[in-house]
Amino acid sequence: MPQIVGGGAIPPLCFLSPVSNQPRANSTPLLGLFSKWSPPLLWIIVIYLLSTDLLSGENTSRIIGPLLKLLFPSLSEAARQTMHLLIRKAGHFAEYAILAALFYRALSRSRVEGGPLRSSILLSFFLTAGYSLLDEFHQTFTRTRSGSIYDSLIDMSGAATILALISIWRVRGKTQQKA
Repeated sequence: MPQIVGGGAIPPLCFLSPVSNQPRANSTPLLGLFSKWSPPLLWIIVIYLLSTDLLSGENTSRIIGPLLKLLFPSLSEAARQTMHLLIRKAGHFAEYAILAALFYRALSRSRVEGGPLRSSILLSFFLTAGYSLLDEFHQTFTRTRSGSIYDSLIDMSGAATILALISIWRVRGKTQQKA
């Protein structure tokens, strides 16, 4: 019988509680699937909404510009515009780092014990990269935005960074358990 990460056989028609690793009563496979995959799917919806005209550079500058002027009154207009751009690009990096971590969470909870960590990491990266490209394509259809391969590269670097950190954390955890 396949093993769940953390030990134990897969109980029929029920899933393990994320807190106690014990079978949860009245669970169904659909509920287990929902609990694993709803966070990345909800985050995809958030990213989709962030990619609309509502949060275009023109619109965010109305908020970020005055805030930067308030916080850094001696900053030149060019420096404020550069900071605005850096804040927006940091947003790309962070939102796709979060998406990659959520994909990893869903995939790692779906794999059986002994399954390679690498496959969860790689699949998380490719799912995130694929959605990044799709999101940039979506932006080409909005009025005030444009798709950019450079933004996708920033998105992918956010995903790669968080997944590298997760890999290091997981490998160190396994090494410390053996010691």
